[in-house]
Amino acid sequence: MTPSKLFTLVIGILIVGSLGIAGFIYYYNRGSFGGAPGPEKDISVSTFLPFGNISKNNGSAGNQDGSGGEISSNTNISEEGGQILQGTPLKQLVATPVSGFTSFAKGSSTLVRYVDGEKGHVYELDLAQEQLVQKKITNTTIPKIKESFFVRKGEGVLLRYVSEFDAIQTFSAQIKKSSSTSDLGDLVGAFLPENISAITPSPRGDQVFYLSSGSGAIGTVANSDGTKKSQVFDSTLSEWNASWVSDKVILVQSKPSAIAQGIIYSMNPSTGALTKLLGGEYALQGLLSPDSSKMLVSMLRNKKPNLYLYDIPGTSLVELGLETLPEKCTWNTASVTIYCAVPKSIPTSNNGYPDTWYQGLISFNDSIWSIQAKSSEITFIADLESLSRLPFDVATIASSPTEEFIFLKNKRDGSLWSLSLKK
Repeated sequence: MTPSKLFTLVIGILIVGSLGIAGFIYYYNRGSFGGAPGPEKDISVSTFLPFGNISKNNGSAGNQDGSGGEISSNTNISEEGGQILQGTPLKQLVATPVSGFTSFAKGSSTLVRYVDGEKGHVYELDLAQEQLVQKKITNTTIPKIKESFFVRKGEGVLLRYVSEFDAIQTFSAQIKKSSSTSDLGDLVGAFLPENISAITPSPRGDQVFYLSSGSGAIGTVANSDGTKKSQVFDSTLSEWNASWVSDKVILVQSKPSAIAQGIIYSMNPSTGALTKLLGGEYALQGLLSPDSSKMLVSMLRNKKPNLYLYDIPGTSLVELGLETLPEKCTWNTASVTIYCAVPKSIPTSNNGYPDTWYQGLISFNDSIWSIQAKSSEITFIADLESLSRLPFDVATIASSPTEEFIFLKNKRDGSLWSLSLKK
C-alpha cells in the first residue's frame, strides 16, 4: 500500500471513530438508550415548581441577588440574638444536592435522615457526633430524585422524579433492612398514580393526600403505600398546593402567583369539608400552625411579599414588617414560635413574586429570624451568608423535634445545613 493510500485510510478511520463517539455522547445525553435520562436531560422540572409551568418572560430581572434589608418602624424587635457567631453555629451537613430530609430524637441525639438527589440513596447523620459520619442506610439506586418525603417515622420514603417518558413518578418505598448488620437495606414498595402534581404526608406518616391535575384537580387520601384510596377534593382549577397540618386539618391553597388572586382553605381529610380561611389577594400564600389557631400569610404589597399573622377564629391580620414567603418559614411543634429565612432585600421584579423566584431569575441572600406568635415580637438570629461565607437562599426550612436545631436546604446547590439554637 502506498504512503498516500495508507494516510487516507488512517484519516478515514479517525473520522468514523470520532463520529461514533460523538453519536454515543449525543444519544446518551438525550437518554435514548432507555433507563435513566443522561446528564444533560432535565425533563419538565417546571412541573415541580409551586406554580407549575409559568411563562418565562425574562423582562429586566436577570439573575439577581438580594442584599441589604429593611424592617418597618412599628415592628417590635428584640435585641436578643447578639453576634451571629455566638451561640448560633451553622454547619454544612451535606454538600451535595438533597431531595428531602427529616429529623428525629433518639436518646440524647438528634438524627437526620436524607435522600441523595442524584441516586436516591438514604443516609443518616447523628448530630451528637463531633465528626459527622454519613451513614448509608439503603443502596437502591433511583437517579435524579426531584423531591422526597419521609413517612412512617422515617422508615418509609416517597421518591418523586420525572421518567424518560415525561411522566411524574411517585414511588412509595419502605426501608427494608438487611438481615446482616454489615449489609445495606433496600427500598421496596409500590408506585402511586402517575403525574401527581402535589403530595403531602400526614403528621403520623401513615397516610398521604395527593392532587392529580388535568382539566381540573382531584384530591385523594390514601395510605402511604397507595392503598385504601378515597377522593375528598374536586376542583375545576388545576393549580393547588397542600400541606397536612394535623390529624383533622389539611391546608389546601391555590399556587401563589403575582398574576393571580389566591384562596386558602382548611379541609377535613375524612369528609372533604372545606372552610375558607382567606382569599382575594395576589400571590397569597399561607402556613398554618400545628394547632390550627394561627396562620402565617404573605401577600403582595408594593410588588413584594409581606408577612402577616392571621388569627383563625377571627379576622385579625397583624403586619410583621418582614418581607419573605411562608414556604421559607416553619412553625415549632408547640405553635408558639415561627422561624423564617428573610431575604436581606428583595429587588424589584417585572415578573412579580413569587414567580420570579420560582423561575430562578432572582436569588436571595437570607437571614434567620424568629417570630413569637402571641406577641408578634421578631428576633434576629443569624446572617447565613456571613456564617457560611456563601450566598444562601433557603428553599426548605424545618426545626428539630427538640428545637435545638434549624435545618436549611440551600436553593442554590441543594446542600443541607444545620443551625444550632443552643445559647
